Amino acid sequence: MRQISCIRKTASAGSCQLEFTLDIPPRTRLFHLPPYGAGSPQVESLNSWLIRLARAHRISTRILLLQILPERELKITPDRRMRLRTNILANPLRILPWLAKAAHCDNLKLLTLDRWFFAVSRLCLIRKRRAWCPDCLREAPYERLAWTLNLATCCPRHRIRLASQCPRCTRRFPALRLGTCIDRCPYCSCKLTDSSFDPDPPTSWEMHCAEQIGNLLAYTGRTANLNMPNQIANGLTGNLADYSQSEICRLLKINDATLAQLRSRNKTISLELLCRISFLSGVTVSNLLLQSPNRWFFQTPRKTAQWRLATRTRLEDRIEIVRPQLESLIQRGCPSLRAACLALGTSSVTLKRHFPQVANVLLKKSSTRYPACFPKPVSTE
Repeated sequence: MRQISCIRKTASAGSCQLEFTLDIPPRTRLFHLPPYGAGSPQVESLNSWLIRLARAHRISTRILLLQILPERELKITPDRRMRLRTNILANPLRILPWLAKAAHCDNLKLLTLDRWFFAVSRLCLIRKRRAWCPDCLREAPYERLAWTLNLATCCPRHRIRLASQCPRCTRRFPALRLGTCIDRCPYCSCKLTDSSFDPDPPTSWEMHCAEQIGNLLAYTGRTANLNMPNQIANGLTGNLADYSQSEICRLLKINDATLAQLRSRNKTISLELLCRISFLSGVTVSNLLLQSPNRWFFQTPRKTAQWRLATRTRLEDRIEIVRPQLESLIQRGCPSLRAACLALGTSSVTLKRHFPQVANVLLKKSSTRYPACFPKPVSTE
């Protein structure tokens, strides 16, 4: 932004001069077209912004990208012609700096989900068929980034389900491509704002997923220090200390191996699993990825048909009772950690968390094939 000082003379009896400054933006190759809804749940997708930018210059998106991108991002044919790569939008971080410099837009990173891909899995994340909210499309004709995700099935603003069929030809068409129309059907050119939606109201789970996706897209802060999947899994089991691992897996609808992989490796977590953890604990998805697990405040889990909880006695209330019982078991020669868990009626995870020294001693005993209380078999050879 350049500032130019100007002087204006006023014709009056006592001539005076007024000095003021003009803020002139720098010259760019493309129009300064800011994206819609940046920093809000209604943020625009990158494909929609490229289509609007090409229409503002009255050219196709192909010619627009050929003029802006450098040669290393293009494909050179044998006859020395420039062509766009088929997967040019597969990695938007490679072309966003050139587009931001040409259009003087610094917030283009908010139009993609690449800033969350260090912790969120890309598997089955993007929708293959296009979906839209007729009311939102009627208010502003652009595609929202939340509509491109498979998990988003309803609009949290209007509380209706997303439409996915043309109102005239009832056909489903692929996701928004460069060069297509945003608010019209690519087959019959019918307005998508006239689409009918499912009259059944969305469920609480669908509304929760839509709201969490909106909060995730509206975050504009730094995402450099994201929580790794093992931190999220360990924080989940640490905050739900009165639940065993099998009960947590039953609530999240995953198997024990999946949770064990998350706790031991840096395997990425799907967005659906993050929404399940958020639905169970009451912590938003953005806080799960950004805040320390020590700052999570878990609410009471929902006792519905979908999230049934097993009744367990909190160990914190009976620690003083369990401690002498555990010491007496060790004095009598408890053979393994499992035997102590069966005798006390607790899980091994609980004993490791509240009695780590005693649990290590029992683990060393159970690591041997034949405990000291049982005689080893005598070989007859």
